[in-house]
Amino acid sequence: IQPMRYDVQEARALSNEQIDAHEQALHAWTACYELDPTDPAMINYKIAFNLSKLGRLDEARARVLMALEETPRFLDALRLLKEIRNKQSEQANLK
Repeated sequence: IQPMRYDVQEARALSNEQIDAHEQALHAWTACYELDPTDPAMINYKIAFNLSKLGRLDEARARVLMALEETPRFLDALRLLKEIRNKQSEQANLK
């Protein structure tokens, strides 16, 4: 196995997402991003998704905004941004 190949890291990320291993998926998607992806918006979305699942909402929001800078009409990213904002609002209301 060649760990620095994009397709290897992508497969690792997808398989970890399927078993809700979000920390491992995050590491794999980050590696994909560092390997100069052809679709940086999708990778930033995937990083944001996993950060959100880990409760790291500020980081997730920053990454999903990066995805939307690349592709402003990225519907899944827009939905994730809304979800993150709702979670942040809920947390603020609990304080």
